[in-house]
Amino acid sequence: SVSMNDNLYNCRCSACAELDEAEGSAMGTLLTFVNSVGNAVAQEFPNVKVGTLAYIYSRKPPRKVLPRPNVRIQLCNIECCQLHPITNPDCPKNTPFCRDMAGWGAICDDIYAWTYITNFRNYLLPCPNLHVLEPNIRFFVENGARGIFMQGTYNAIAADLSDLRNYVVANLLWDPSHSAEALMDEFLKLHYGPAAEPIRGFINLLHNKAEASGWHQECNAKAAEYGLDETLAEGGLKAFAQALEAASSEEVRARVEKASVSAYRLAIEPVWYLGDAAKPEKGLADRMRPLVDKFLELCERHGVTMAAEGTRLEKQRRRLQNLPCFGGRKDV
Repeated sequence: SVSMNDNLYNCRCSACAELDEAEGSAMGTLLTFVNSVGNAVAQEFPNVKVGTLAYIYSRKPPRKVLPRPNVRIQLCNIECCQLHPITNPDCPKNTPFCRDMAGWGAICDDIYAWTYITNFRNYLLPCPNLHVLEPNIRFFVENGARGIFMQGTYNAIAADLSDLRNYVVANLLWDPSHSAEALMDEFLKLHYGPAAEPIRGFINLLHNKAEASGWHQECNAKAAEYGLDETLAEGGLKAFAQALEAASSEEVRARVEKASVSAYRLAIEPVWYLGDAAKPEKGLADRMRPLVDKFLELCERHGVTMAAEGTRLEKQRRRLQNLPCFGGRKDV
């Protein structure tokens, strides 16, 4: 891999700026460099590929520079919407990516996709993207992608419906002709047994609300930016309470509890971003305190360690438990 850094700071010296302007993309300088590395590698290792990311400022294909035969392009769609399939013509975040993928397909026959399947800002919030997994994978396959990397909660073992999402993703990558809906039903039935029905009901409610919200949001979001609100949180807590009642064993109860973490995280959204100087509305602290306590209890019980890509849950635990609206508790 010979790729750009994970930031927006491409070189803007006069020589690089001139080449990038001529190519209509900052990929002009990057691909020129990667091709030179590819030339050197090919002399000693003719069967080795040199890969590079087409990512953020380098995503747009250049006008004239072509990847040499041993250069692989890994096209990243971090800007794309989590709520709508990539092929949705009415989604302003997705249509530019479709155009860029078509452009790369015209000049390169070795394309891999790098896509994103979690909310990196809030691992534990419900992420209403289960409906887009199947059409997005099929889009990549139909547009010549030789491989797909789906980046989820790579540094944590517990996140929003992570068990279900991993099951659906693994099966779709193995065979993109599968139905995501059928895979979800299969997993829910096998994993939760009689408790599956209310959880399925919450998943449907969650996605219907998000898709009808009018929002177009990528993989870093607060609840409102996915169209999620307090009414949905109440529905989630009710659904998981019903699921717990229906659970057929302690093992299944534990699975239901783990899945319910996302509903509790959504329920405490009103205090998740409160600062020390915030003055919440009257009664909010009394209403939120038992929900926060339950959320933290479930996280500890089920091995939740990360609240976001770069934030450990322990940091959020200390902050929440010491909010002035909760009496500034120091029991951590």
